[in-house]
This record gives sequence, structure tokens and C-alpha cells, in this order.
Amino acid sequence: MWDELAEEVEFELSQIRRLLDEYEGLLQSASEKNPGGKDTLALAGALHCFYNGIENIFKRIAGKIDGGLPRNGAWHRKLLDSMTTETPNRPAVINPSIYARIEEYLRFRHRFRYSYSFDLDWEEMSPLALGCKETLQLLEAELNEFLKH
Repeated sequence: MWDELAEEVEFELSQIRRLLDEYEGLLQSASEKNPGGKDTLALAGALHCFYNGIENIFKRIAGKIDGGLPRNGAWHRKLLDSMTTETPNRPAVINPSIYARIEEYLRFRHRFRYSYSFDLDWEEMSPLALGCKETLQLLEAELNEFLKH
């Protein structure tokens, strides 16, 4: 089971890396100059996908080890919260520090889904967009430790 989970986690990580590679030029440009409306929307979509990729990893862990996803309308939050907690079947997946970073992406995901594109604010988004690579590196380190279990 753990070997299969490790393969699935690596697949999701490779998808997230691919996403960041596809947006690398736009992220670089946005780090030098505020992007316009369409580029801001494109980067917002990338942030949404970035969080979805992370959540896919957590869903795979919950499905394989925890017996399934949390149930009810707040399952996205409960899933993320559950990854910081040790269970009888596994250690905690992530530490509180990376949790706080990932939680910001979850919050943005919610804003993105329920806002109009013209309401997106690059100044609000920029720490998340420009922090994706570092967040991914930290997450990968946490997941590697988790999967050694």
C-alpha cells in the first residue's frame, strides 16, 4: 500500500511541477512588473490548480490510509486539518508551519471560485504566486519524510 501511495504522490507532485514550469515565464514577468488583468486571471487559475494538486495528494492519502475523505460541506478544510494529525494508521503528513502556508492557498481557492475575475487583486495574490516554488519544495520534504514511514 505504501509503495503504491508513494507512486501516486510522486505523480501528483510531477503534475504540480509541470504546472509551475508552464507558468514560469509569466511568474517571472509578474515578479518584475504587476501583471495586467488577463495575466492576473491566468495566474489566479494557476494558483487554483496548484492548491488542487496539493489537495489531490491529501485525498490520495486519506483514501488509502484514513479510509476516505471527511464528510460534509467543510471537507476541504477538514482534509487539510487532518494532514497535521497523527492517526492510528499514519504519522502526521505535514507540520504546522507548512500547514499555515497551504491554508493560504486553500483560502485563495475559495476566493477564486466565488469572485469575478475583475475582483482579483495582484497585490493580494503575489505572495502566493511568487511563493509556489518554495511551498512545493517544503511540501516535498514533508511528504518524503512521511513516506519513509
